[in-house]
Amino acid sequence: MKITCCPQYTIKSQRKLINRWNRYILREEPDSPMEADTSDETSKSKKSGKKPQLKSPPFTSLSESLHASESNIHPELESTHTFEVTLEPASYTVQKSALYKKYQSEIHNDRKSSPSGFKRFLVDSPLQVEPIPYPNPPPSHLPLNYGSYHQLYKIDGQLMAVAVLDILPCCVSSVYFMYDNTWERFSLGKLSALREVSLAREIREAGAPEVSSLYMALAFAILAHTFLWRQARERREYVYAKSLEAQERQTWDRKQQLKGSLATGKTLPTELKKSAKDLGRDFTFDEAQAEPTTHIDNEYSHAGIEDPKIVITTSRDPSSKLLQFSKEMRLVFPNSHRINRGNYVVKELAEACRANDVTDLIVVHEHRGIPDALIVSHFPHGPTVYFTLNNVILRHDIVSYNKSTVSEQYPHLIFENFSSKLGERVRDVLKYLFPVPKEDSKRVMTFANEDDFISFR
Repeated sequence: MKITCCPQYTIKSQRKLINRWNRYILREEPDSPMEADTSDETSKSKKSGKKPQLKSPPFTSLSESLHASESNIHPELESTHTFEVTLEPASYTVQKSALYKKYQSEIHNDRKSSPSGFKRFLVDSPLQVEPIPYPNPPPSHLPLNYGSYHQLYKIDGQLMAVAVLDILPCCVSSVYFMYDNTWERFSLGKLSALREVSLAREIREAGAPEVSSLYMALAFAILAHTFLWRQARERREYVYAKSLEAQERQTWDRKQQLKGSLATGKTLPTELKKSAKDLGRDFTFDEAQAEPTTHIDNEYSHAGIEDPKIVITTSRDPSSKLLQFSKEMRLVFPNSHRINRGNYVVKELAEACRANDVTDLIVVHEHRGIPDALIVSHFPHGPTVYFTLNNVILRHDIVSYNKSTVSEQYPHLIFENFSSKLGERVRDVLKYLFPVPKEDSKRVMTFANEDDFISFR
């Protein structure tokens, strides 16, 4: 408790929050104190002529106190407002998206949120739905399956807050919480945390003993959580699209073979005879179909629209010559920044690059003080290319070094003999390290390939 960086709250303060909210729902007392009065205080208020404060319902247990003002749990409840808390599988609705957009704008000053971003972040989930093994039917407000859920808070039929939860076999994970800023004075974040604690406890008591914890780490690191979920989903989308490429390419090639056979009057290949009828049905719809794209086409989809953002660093414990070489590489690539490697591992470098929208990471290596390798890694999903360096000559090694200067204009590029598929791939890796130059730029760089040796000047 002494070394923690987080503020600690007593059970009494949490009880006050619950009582204050219940009083507002039942009797609409938004400004009434959060603590019940004692008999001495009541007698003093009578003598002074002040209106005595109303007592809150007795606090019996956490779950009972939380459910005391919920009309879906107590339909017979007579209250000033109708308050409901319901749990439903994660799904997209216009109301949820509007609340998310308002919350991101008012609380996090993020005005770029969109419905598609809401779906990717808080609706799409890799969790598989499996039934929770209750020994007996649980209460209606508890979930029946493991998976991702939205806990909806509604007052008088209006959506006021949404908690995003993952119900797992071992715990309840608090993923995200958003609310209407109008209700901020009631500390809805703390109330939602208490409800999630109660939910985990109620699931356990209903017959799922392995659900023993509430994980709040993601709720206390919202920005990191957003980044990690976005990164994981982008990776899944990338892998899924890549898995469909072979199937789409195979269908495309078979249709082209069938079209060629029909156009020339040749006999159909044996492997196409069984599927020729099905493929022929789609011909009328395929006239405008272009050749299938691949994941390679999407790696540099923003090239030419946005300038590259490059970070250059070295291997561990670099020599003075390698440091000088990295400085000269910074002059070669416009919009690049050189950083000292220090004790950072590659994973930490990659995470920092992704978090700061870096497009490429360049790492230079050496052998016995001589630069011998250059690694270029494109973000977020590659490619990564390893170049072996030979005959490296630094500007400082040239006799006329003191008289020379390096232009920082965006250069025009010349690529020679990059005609094979591998050559085109390597050419793209090198080409998109440079921003689009101006027409009057006088700086020119040449990459000449000869027997897989690339000469650069």
